[in-house]
Amino acid sequence: MALMAAVWLGACGDAGGRADAGGGDDAGDPLCSGVSCAPGSECDDGICVPVDPCTGVVCENPGDVCSGGRCVSGSADADGDGFAARDDCDDSDPATNPGALEICNGRDDDCDDRIDEWLDADGDGVLPECGRTVPWDCDDGDADVRPGADDPCDGRDQDCDAIDGDAQSCCSGRSTDLQTDGANCGACGVACASGETCEGGVCGCGGQRCAEGSACCDGDCIDVQADADNCGACDRRCMRNNLCVEGHCGCDREQDCLGETICCEPTCVDTTSDPADCGACGAPCEPGETCCDGTCADMAADATSCGACGVPCGPGEACVQGECRCGEGAVDCDEARGETCCGDSCVRSKSDTGNCGGCSAACGPAEVCCSGICRRLDDFSTQACGNCKTTCDASEGCFEGSCQCGRGGPDCDGSPASTCCADECLDVRADTSNCGGCGVTCDAGEACCEGSCVDLAADPANCGVCGLSCAEGEVCCSGSCAALGTDEANCGSCGTACGAEESCCGGGCTTLDGDEANCGGCGVVCGANATCCSGGCAILATDEANCGACGSSCGARTCCAAVCSAINSDEQNCGGCGIACGGAQTCCFGGCVNTSISTQHCGGCGNACGAGQACSLGTCVPL
Repeated sequence: MALMAAVWLGACGDAGGRADAGGGDDAGDPLCSGVSCAPGSECDDGICVPVDPCTGVVCENPGDVCSGGRCVSGSADADGDGFAARDDCDDSDPATNPGALEICNGRDDDCDDRIDEWLDADGDGVLPECGRTVPWDCDDGDADVRPGADDPCDGRDQDCDAIDGDAQSCCSGRSTDLQTDGANCGACGVACASGETCEGGVCGCGGQRCAEGSACCDGDCIDVQADADNCGACDRRCMRNNLCVEGHCGCDREQDCLGETICCEPTCVDTTSDPADCGACGAPCEPGETCCDGTCADMAADATSCGACGVPCGPGEACVQGECRCGEGAVDCDEARGETCCGDSCVRSKSDTGNCGGCSAACGPAEVCCSGICRRLDDFSTQACGNCKTTCDASEGCFEGSCQCGRGGPDCDGSPASTCCADECLDVRADTSNCGGCGVTCDAGEACCEGSCVDLAADPANCGVCGLSCAEGEVCCSGSCAALGTDEANCGSCGTACGAEESCCGGGCTTLDGDEANCGGCGVVCGANATCCSGGCAILATDEANCGACGSSCGARTCCAAVCSAINSDEQNCGGCGIACGGAQTCCFGGCVNTSISTQHCGGCGNACGAGQACSLGTCVPL
């Protein structure tokens, strides 16, 4: 801060002398804006210069001169400094004269109209700190450095404001637009987050400011604390099945994992297929093994997963180099053809009498292997009559290698339409004496439908005839399908018939003319204030056709509060329901009037006064 020495200059004692002229800024000089000079001086072109105290002073006595603001004899040397008053700019101070030494005191010591001029080493017109000017020259060795000088952004303070360049645009030695620079947005050093842009000196993302914990990714604010595709930062994707937890991919609890994976810190893994964690965390498979459903398997030799997970070898086969083989080095057995590996051979265990149903399971004498079961091909083998493929039907016997109905009887085809019963081929689907099987007899009144005894009069699946099914919600009544909710002949239950004037609604008989819950039709419900009249909902309080009661008609009158009213003359309902005339009023043609003063109804409704008359106390009188 510049040192300021207050110098008092006395006012001229003579008439016409002027007071101290030092002090503040020169408002008319733009170079002097912000410059503060010491008392007795003023700013001129940005430089403090002394104010001559004798300016405007006129001495009256011949030979007198003004010195130091006072009129004194021009030849006198009042301060004894050897200089006459006419040459001494202040003859009251011996330290001030043309031969004095200029010192740093804010005064013109040597009377050359300059203050402390010896201190301006670079000649730029601005003194250093002790020059008593504000602002002061911060580098008196460089004429380009001074208050008011241009200050480019070059790392130097050239305008002595203690700031390099423009404080709003110079950041780290370079010019910066603080309104658009993402590295210096709004102020130097304020950098926008990745993906954000600087708009109007404010960092934003697509016109909005991202909340804490979010980042601007492709123009959208993304919660990088939880987004698995942008975890911790934009485009930082988590591994499959891993969630993003507090900005990092990984897991430390089961809830952090997706699907069937579990947490094996720090990663979610599928222990059914991960060879590093097969079946459990930290359970690695050996080199060459594969994790198959949580179990390590060598698919080149494992018979339960041969060549691929979940592909087992057949009975007796071994897995050789990823292929199932019958005995080491033998060819594969063909399971599609029913082959099974027995020893070193592929056999068909469904027909091989030496391996019937399994290896070394041999059939006895006179037996053959039928579908893996040893059977005798004699007259009593109904499971293999004549050959392995022929099985006799129930009640049939095998005679001479063929299935017959009774000994020597016809050969039934074994279907429900041709079943052997008592040496006859019968249709057990419809025979009431053999319904569904031989000897199964239906009760009286029942029919046999598809092998079951049913009551056609009541069975909804066979109503009236076999196979006729009633629709959903219907029942079978006396052999006919009926909807109990709406059928007048079977209302609510079979056989319950409604009367001639009744309808069936919701399973109950009712009269539609007066039922508020079924007014004019089933399910038509009248409102809380309505009554069912002749099959229609009516509000008795206002219905002219049903005023106060069903069928009570008002004719040309209006129904008001369930009473028929002539609204042209009714004082309680004048012109409309509820419009009551006052105590002195009469209802005339639907309007309330005072017949005592009304010229149209003077003394009575319709009694109009003539021209030039007025109505007074119900009588027309001249005006």
